[in-house]
Amino acid sequence: MGDLQQLIDNNAGFAANFDQGDLPMAPRMSTVIVTCLDARMDPYRFLGLQMGDAFVIRCLGGRVTDAVMEQIAILQGMVTGIGADPLAVAVIHHTDCGVRMFGNPEFRETLSETSGAAGDAIESLATEDPRRSAAEDAARIRSALSLPDHLEVAGYVYDVTSGRLEEVT
Repeated sequence: MGDLQQLIDNNAGFAANFDQGDLPMAPRMSTVIVTCLDARMDPYRFLGLQMGDAFVIRCLGGRVTDAVMEQIAILQGMVTGIGADPLAVAVIHHTDCGVRMFGNPEFRETLSETSGAAGDAIESLATEDPRRSAAEDAARIRSALSLPDHLEVAGYVYDVTSGRLEEVT
């Protein structure tokens, strides 16, 4: 059985007992989590979240790109429009992240050739130090003109070997 078929079969088991179809659009917590898509990162598990608790944006390195900034602004506008509380944003990077390789010019060139992505776009995701990059990305959100000044934003690093989360801002 292929991986995709396994996913479909897994979903059939999930759907057979699904009882959360009445969850509201706005999450229970007024929170957006921006984190890496690394398979070792499961924010629902390491933060003790349940379905419907928070918005989760997953992307390479958990980096706050222009697209992520736009998504946060849209989500903030959406929750404001439906009368929900202002959002808080948790930027969560992690140890041993693959984006650290994006700083290597040879690797970046090969990745650009094989993926079709521009080398400067790949380089913009690179980070050697997840503590620094999480703090920088949190600061970027805090300084965004498109977001409210009172927006609560914090940066964190998840340690993939211990499962611990450390606040860096």
